[in-house]
Amino acid sequence: MANAWPSISREGSTNGAPAWGIPAGIAANAAKPYPLMPKARAGEGKRLRLENGPQIRREIVKVYRGMKVGEIDITKGTKLIYALEVLSRAVERENVEKLADRLDGAEGK
Repeated sequence: MANAWPSISREGSTNGAPAWGIPAGIAANAAKPYPLMPKARAGEGKRLRLENGPQIRREIVKVYRGMKVGEIDITKGTKLIYALEVLSRAVERENVEKLADRLDGAEGK
């Protein structure tokens, strides 16, 4: 029967400490046999339409519901909601600036 416990060898360690769980003959910094899948880059995949207040509000509700049922981790969901809140303030600021420009244009007539 093969030994199920990890081997303790000093091979592959950089400072002489045991390289726990690394079989003898394999360097600690050897390439992993299964590389991770590449992460999606920004702009790839499904694009969210977050151009106005109601769209952002709907996305916040989706994230909240996902956190409530456990589909989204609480810490990740909190960060997403914070980012959506920042976007919401930016959209609101843009709308206020457009309205102020229209009012200034109407006063000049």
